[in-house]
Amino acid sequence: MLLNLSESLDELYNMAVSVPGSARQLKLRDIATISVEDYPARSLRRINGSTALSINFVKEGGSDALGLAEQIHADMENIRDILLPGMELRLELDVTEQLRGQLSELQTQALVSLLCVFLVLLIFIRRLRAPFVILGSIIFSVMVSVFALWLMGFTINILTLAGLTVALGMIIDNAIVVFEQVNPGLPGSREARLKHVRRELSHAVVPVLGSTLTTIGIFIPLFFTLETLQMFLVPLAVALSFTLIASVLISLTWIPYALIWLTPQKAGKPVTVKSRLRQLGDGFNRRLNRFLIRFFAIRYQLRRLLYIAVMLLIGIPLFLIDTPEWDTSANDEEEARPALWQRAALLYFDNRDSIDPWIGGVSYRFANQVSFRPPWGRGFGESIHVSVTPPQGSPLEEIDKIIRNFEALGDNYSEALLFYETDVSEYHGARVRFHIDPDYLFNPMPYILYAEAAYLAARTGNVRISVSGLSDSYSSGFGGGSYSFRVVLRGYSYEDLYLTARDLERRLIQNRRVADVDINTVGWGRSDYERYQLRLDEDRLLTKGLNRRALVHSIQMDLNPENPFGQVEFQNQNMHLIGVNQPTGLYQDDFIRAPRTFGDVAFTIDEVAFIDREPAMGQIRRKNQSYIRTVSYNFLGPHRLGQRFQDEVLETLPLPIGTEIDDSRAFFTFQRDEDRQATWILLALALLSVWMIVSALLERWRDPIIVIMAVPLSLIGIMTGVLYTGIVFDQGAIAGTLLAVGVVVNNGILLLHERERLNLAGVHGYRSWLRVYRSKMRPVLITTLTTIGGLLPLIFIGTSVFWSDLATVVVWGLSFSTIGILLLAGMWEGRGRSS
Repeated sequence: MLLNLSESLDELYNMAVSVPGSARQLKLRDIATISVEDYPARSLRRINGSTALSINFVKEGGSDALGLAEQIHADMENIRDILLPGMELRLELDVTEQLRGQLSELQTQALVSLLCVFLVLLIFIRRLRAPFVILGSIIFSVMVSVFALWLMGFTINILTLAGLTVALGMIIDNAIVVFEQVNPGLPGSREARLKHVRRELSHAVVPVLGSTLTTIGIFIPLFFTLETLQMFLVPLAVALSFTLIASVLISLTWIPYALIWLTPQKAGKPVTVKSRLRQLGDGFNRRLNRFLIRFFAIRYQLRRLLYIAVMLLIGIPLFLIDTPEWDTSANDEEEARPALWQRAALLYFDNRDSIDPWIGGVSYRFANQVSFRPPWGRGFGESIHVSVTPPQGSPLEEIDKIIRNFEALGDNYSEALLFYETDVSEYHGARVRFHIDPDYLFNPMPYILYAEAAYLAARTGNVRISVSGLSDSYSSGFGGGSYSFRVVLRGYSYEDLYLTARDLERRLIQNRRVADVDINTVGWGRSDYERYQLRLDEDRLLTKGLNRRALVHSIQMDLNPENPFGQVEFQNQNMHLIGVNQPTGLYQDDFIRAPRTFGDVAFTIDEVAFIDREPAMGQIRRKNQSYIRTVSYNFLGPHRLGQRFQDEVLETLPLPIGTEIDDSRAFFTFQRDEDRQATWILLALALLSVWMIVSALLERWRDPIIVIMAVPLSLIGIMTGVLYTGIVFDQGAIAGTLLAVGVVVNNGILLLHERERLNLAGVHGYRSWLRVYRSKMRPVLITTLTTIGGLLPLIFIGTSVFWSDLATVVVWGLSFSTIGILLLAGMWEGRGRSS
């Protein structure tokens, strides 16, 4: 309500107040005092014990974060010049500092990647001009890609720049394939070079298109699944795809142009080597040919053993099968006797712990030894964090009194601190964070401060206080703990959501392994909040001549001692009108037995209602206009068994209209069954897209299957690399696995296309693969090493775990697949016929 009152406090004091049940009137000054004060604070903030005001800046989508940060820094310098004495302006947090660091790391990584690629080219080609010709394709490809990203509306950010950095070692593959196809036998005159390029360039088109389209094709299924990974991989996929497409155009145009017009023509006859050296070279070639022929023949004879060896190395994934529950109920002895396959299965499941390590191969060790979830971390390595959680309803003054005791500790150790900041709130308690000076991390003062804070927390009662930092933590007070399983319910009806949670609780506790079911969870830890619930007796209310509205009006000042009744216009301002009650105890007996009046009726609460206490949520949560309630519990047993039990319960849980189970998570983890299944589906779709692309290019269905056989070889390398390096197989590793699928098939496409060309020329069997090895092993090694060289800086330079894991997985997968192809390519073909 809005009251129009006089400008004078005297007129307010002289307002007449009627006495219920009497004609007598009192003046307001006889029963109350009036003062003009600030609105009661609900939260406080201090820095170094002084009152502070915080301003948060959040950039709009698509805006320049670095430019905004620079403008804020400039404005802060202007504001400092006009501050009053005793005032200080401090920049507490600038998230663009991390962005600048990542951009600097990417620049360093890109330069080192180019240097590694240049060295590989120089070692293999052994001519100074050729590496510069090939590196020129990188510059043009990146320029075209950046222009395409700009046309498509993509900003140059961390993800797109990382995509360009990852592509540096890959876009050069196309240029190398074209260069190695055209450069050998390049004539001296330009006219002869033109004929030579027209003849040889057509043989490089299919390998170039195949290596590019297969890498791009693995990202196509990404747009239909795994939404939690799309925010990472879509910008990477777009930047990488544009760069690879540009590299196709550049390699088919720039490389031939450079070889024809920029490479110096040979003057006169080519320089001949000495006859002795030529004889040595010819003798080495003959011995190499004989060795390769014998190698092919032996490999062909042992091909079945090699197939079995590869399968055993990968492993037989019987460990993925859950132990079945055998049905031992039978009517007669004949039915009770199991069949032979049943006895074998029973023997396996009874001894699977001893059998699986022998037959599971590297996949068994990968599944049992690799971590699929990143460890939890608070990041308080250079600060001490104190959190005070008081009981519900605690006044702000009492919370502030507790946290000031911890601030006093900061004053005693201010020499070792950069500063400390404090937040106090009636709703969330209080927090103080001591930022430690890095120069004092090897000084005992911060550790003494932590010990005194923990000691003070232990001596403070009736509140929960946690002290964290310096790789240690302490917690005291009520509540605490965490749960192993959580179910999030959403609904538009608060009452229906509550009844659904109670029904879920009833179903869960039927399992003896379930303990500590909490339908009022807020956040991740236990809160143990409770509430008093006033239950009215409608018959007694009617007997007293009261109603619900009258009862609520009579207890308003008890429930909220600072109760805002409305607004008044005073001295040309709209001010809050607040009635402040005298402080009284909040005990249950005092509340229900205190005499009250409404009109002419005198009563007490215990005459018309009763109070009980029950667990409750600490806050009411809503998202997209729907309420959220979390049911948490502990399951005593393996996580997989608990997850299966939860899924079975949720499948049979009836949900009212408008109520649903919220299964959305902020982060992807391979530990969850649904994310793991989605990953396998994504991998299968990626393989299908690769097979379709290679089938279209090679115009047959059998050869693409042989090309895809490089994927299991890469998976061996990926699992071995993850086991060796100890990385977490999460977002970055999964992204690297998908990228490796598109990369490792490139060598197979190059080799099979060359073998098909030789078959059309009448060369078959060992002879065809001999020529394939002699002509294409060099580009295979160059492309592999340049890709690895371009990715190594992402592993050894920088701090981004995502890109480091991605590069590690691709390097190990590509290395193993290349070695496997060199050893196993063509082993399915015998001597054959040749002409």
